Amino acid sequence: MDQLCWTLYRRSTVNVRKKSGLQALVKNRAPEIIWTHCMLHRSALVSKNNSPELNDIFAQITKVINYIKHSPLRAKLFAKLCEDMDSKYTSLLYYCEVRWLSRAKVIRRVFELKDQVADFLDENDIEDAKLFRDDDFIVKFAYLVDIWEIEYIE
Repeated sequence: MDQLCWTLYRRSTVNVRKKSGLQALVKNRAPEIIWTHCMLHRSALVSKNNSPELNDIFAQITKVINYIKHSPLRAKLFAKLCEDMDSKYTSLLYYCEVRWLSRAKVIRRVFELKDQVADFLDENDIEDAKLFRDDDFIVKFAYLVDIWEIEYIE
């Protein structure tokens, strides 16, 4: 019972009651188990328990997104920069905690535009530009993108 993952389909609530049924039997053997009723909630729990270092990286990324997207002028200038650099995309996606499922798409887009973001931040004399040129930050950023994409593919 050290590592158990079981998925029930088709609203099997009759067999999964808290006081009698599968959930009660499992809780008796392994009281530390976390019981979720949905795969999406399981993913949300996992992603909230990232290491503090990965959470800091995500916070820095959302700070940069908000800096660029908050001002319509900055957003247009960023789009023009992306067009001039023949980028696949010309804008970043907003991150909203309520829509946490889109988080993987948001950081994937920033990762794909990391060179453009670094150039834009440099042009605006923003100190966070050095992050997007730091190899250690980029490796951790890539790892974050990968684990969140895997989480939503499964």
